[in-house]
Amino acid sequence: MTKRQTVTISDITISSDLSVIEQYLTQSEDLLLMLLCQSGRLRIDVPEQVIDMQPNDLLFTTPRDVVGHYMSTPDVACIICVTPLRMMKDVVFSCLRTENNWYDKFEYIKRNPLLHLTDPELQLLGGYAQTIYLHRPASGTTLDRVVQQLTPAVISEFMLLMDRHMIQNKEYISSLERVVDANSSRGQQLFYQFAQLLSSNYMRRLPVGWYADELSITAKYLTFICRQTIGKTPSSLIDEVMMQEIKKRLLDTNDTIKEIAYAMNYGSASSFCKFFRQKMGISPLQFRQQNR
Repeated sequence: MTKRQTVTISDITISSDLSVIEQYLTQSEDLLLMLLCQSGRLRIDVPEQVIDMQPNDLLFTTPRDVVGHYMSTPDVACIICVTPLRMMKDVVFSCLRTENNWYDKFEYIKRNPLLHLTDPELQLLGGYAQTIYLHRPASGTTLDRVVQQLTPAVISEFMLLMDRHMIQNKEYISSLERVVDANSSRGQQLFYQFAQLLSSNYMRRLPVGWYADELSITAKYLTFICRQTIGKTPSSLIDEVMMQEIKKRLLDTNDTIKEIAYAMNYGSASSFCKFFRQKMGISPLQFRQQNR
């Protein structure tokens, strides 16, 4: 992309203009920044090190890091994505149901912030950004919908990317379990276990107390752990996972509302519709009609 472009959707900024980094240097909010170098060279300061980037390099700055000074060659071309940590927490939690080793991958990123992509990986990630740029003239609602539809694909690609790099880094893999055990707090480990339990049992619509009992802790302490780790209560996380599954069934299947209600272990279609309306403000049928 030769033309410098910037798009901001729901506090997420995607840009091909390197100078966009400057507006985030003094922000107090925790941010996650991903920088993909497509051509040219770039030198950038991150805490305790200076990173030299070349074409096909992808840099992650971990949430509490602040990017410092940077220098680039005149021919540099890049894609920058900046998102608040508060939004990334939702994305991370959405991965828990499908990614058994998500925690390992985020530990890997913290210790290995610079990844070198293959040409197909570079083209694929660049293609997602280009799709968003092409929809920039569209209305806000249309652009938001494009981003919502692309997000699961982008997450999936990142997870596959991390798998490849982690497998290649055999030294890291051999020491990963020891590193996580040494640096993870008891609360983080319990949250991970809760997430795994939720992944396997959310369809049963079990109360928070059941999960706490399985972890041999109190419901109050489980609530504290979840608030500290992701800023939400266990009950809200249970509801979110349920809603993700319900929305998927409404949009991806032709099942009736009653069939979905029973599949999700609701005693009646009316109680199911009441729950959905409380969360979304509209009925399941209206949601299906508006989003298909």
